[in-house]
Amino acid sequence: MSVYLIAEMACSHDGRLEHARRIAQAAGRAGADALQLQIWRASDLMVPHHPDYARLCSLELSPADWRALIEETRRDFPAMDLQACVYDTHAVDFAHARGIDLLKIHAGEIGNESLLRHAARCARRIDLCIGACRLDEIQRAIAAIKSHGNAEIWLLYGIQTFPTPLEEVNLDYLKKLGELFELPIGYQDHSDAEDESAFWIPAAALGMGVGVLEKHLTDDRSRRGADHQAALEPDEFARFVKMVRAVERARGVATPQAFSERQRHYRTGGTRTLVAARELPAGTRLAESDLLALRSADGGVPVADLPGILGRELCQALLPYQAIRAEDIR
Repeated sequence: MSVYLIAEMACSHDGRLEHARRIAQAAGRAGADALQLQIWRASDLMVPHHPDYARLCSLELSPADWRALIEETRRDFPAMDLQACVYDTHAVDFAHARGIDLLKIHAGEIGNESLLRHAARCARRIDLCIGACRLDEIQRAIAAIKSHGNAEIWLLYGIQTFPTPLEEVNLDYLKKLGELFELPIGYQDHSDAEDESAFWIPAAALGMGVGVLEKHLTDDRSRRGADHQAALEPDEFARFVKMVRAVERARGVATPQAFSERQRHYRTGGTRTLVAARELPAGTRLAESDLLALRSADGGVPVADLPGILGRELCQALLPYQAIRAEDIR
């Protein structure tokens, strides 16, 4: 199965449409499967007297900005899906009216059943974030979605700390969650973008079978804006996509496959064959002492077939170290 790679813009645009445009372009050029847009209004998300309210307002894009960005991205990258991370029913309706392909529910909204039910009626797929969520919360959220629609559900696991310390990533738990809920599992990476772990931790998650990978993307990390700690810059993200596709090819499938030409060559070169231990005249009835098991460039009977040729007679003489072929014995 192909890995579904999501470029997460989140708030890396810092409330500026021109930044959002550059991020969208970088995602499309790199070959992301989807660009994630975090659509909200500060007044629908937080009380005005919250200490972070003014900061949140500075990060807000207007509905007109979102409409322009969606239209431009659709035009420039028609093959790339658009995902909306939604926090309220107004955002769900806005995304649905714009033809957004799939929805994401933030882990902080996992108990918001009115949002979950409304999203279920509007979406063909919902990515349900489950980082730092209890098992009972996850189960109730899944039930709420299933009770109000037929949306496909993907579970996205990732700890929402920026950057996430290595000891809190807990990839083994990710795998267990997928098995427990019998739903496709994905990984949201928030590793330190300045560290090599930003590449090799997602690669490890891919090796554990995740089908969705979400990675933050910014146009300029040096701006030190929102979400910058875990966000790759455009050139880094392009390398990240190449890594993901390479791991995807290497991951292959979980069923035996026919050997490739290279594998057949490897087997032939690495397998011991039976050769004459000394000069053996025609008519020799073969005993184990007449034979050696060595690698031979001449091919011959594999060592695994030794029991089947003991006691049989040579049709022709063999020189020392000459490989024994099936047609040499009767």
